Amino acid sequence: MKCSNHEAVIDSIMEQYKKACMDMSVVYGPYSVGKTYIAKELQNRLTSNHVVYLLGRLANESVHIRSIERELDMPSGSFRTLEEALRRVFQMSVDKHMMFIIDDYPALVDTAPQVPILLRELMETYRDYGKTFVLLMGTHVDELKGRILGESSLIAAYIHNYFKVNPFTLDDVRALGWDYTDEDLVKLYHVTGGMPGNLVHIDPALSVDENIVRLFFKPQGILCTEPQRLLMRYIRNVGAANAILYALAQLDKPFYTELCHASELKSGTFATRMADLLDMKIIGRIQGGSRGPLRYADYHFVNTMFQFWYQFVFPNLEEINCGQGQYIYDTIAKPALDTLA
Repeated sequence: MKCSNHEAVIDSIMEQYKKACMDMSVVYGPYSVGKTYIAKELQNRLTSNHVVYLLGRLANESVHIRSIERELDMPSGSFRTLEEALRRVFQMSVDKHMMFIIDDYPALVDTAPQVPILLRELMETYRDYGKTFVLLMGTHVDELKGRILGESSLIAAYIHNYFKVNPFTLDDVRALGWDYTDEDLVKLYHVTGGMPGNLVHIDPALSVDENIVRLFFKPQGILCTEPQRLLMRYIRNVGAANAILYALAQLDKPFYTELCHASELKSGTFATRMADLLDMKIIGRIQGGSRGPLRYADYHFVNTMFQFWYQFVFPNLEEINCGQGQYIYDTIAKPALDTLA
């Protein structure tokens, strides 16, 4: 599922790749925004022997070694260490131009903390005669700052380009060509947050109401537990994050102390989890404004899927798990969604 932003990012990456020199770039954006789609499209534009794709995951080092072996069409056991596997990719670029895509780079570093050191050494070793274009992909949560960006990063000096992938706009959703009214498309945009990874689950053969119930209000629905899965991936104390997001869903643009009081958390825990949620772009703040003095800020949901989920799914999980999701949607969620149009 693509949009103009995706295509512009792909074209820009290809322009950098065509320079045929040692280079490193970063593709970043929130979860489900389409980074993996971009990786696949880049693979489609290049012949298989000129691109290596590695998906970082929370698994042991041998899993990543085997992934590189498969990409290079080599038998299992060809490399004893991840360093050997990475070095082979860079060595291949002496004779031909290579693109090396590492998807979810922060997850790879969680598994193999030595990777930034290895990449730095390889970029330095091959900088005069290699032609490896390294493309690192990750979210824009705080962990990206330490491992790719900023003074604490070991590889920041080798990164020359940063490509941001944005969620769909409402016009992008309209351009998908689905046979829905504009009011229905507004609802779909709201409940998915404009994320391609969520929109891809929409079945155009069903009504908008049927889609929303199928995805959010059935225990087996793909998006019924998606916010919790994402929080568990990126945040240490999910219970505290739930308290903040649930409180925010009940309030109208509260300022800091209002939200802290409503979440019933200690100030230190609240501050830490708020920073996490701001980094993940789930919530945002507007300094000053309607609250008067600049020490105040209005807090609000940036990701409207999370807003929808904490308003209507999270408080009613017991009923949804007991098969009453359709009733919850018809009586509580649908009337609120109808006001969006």
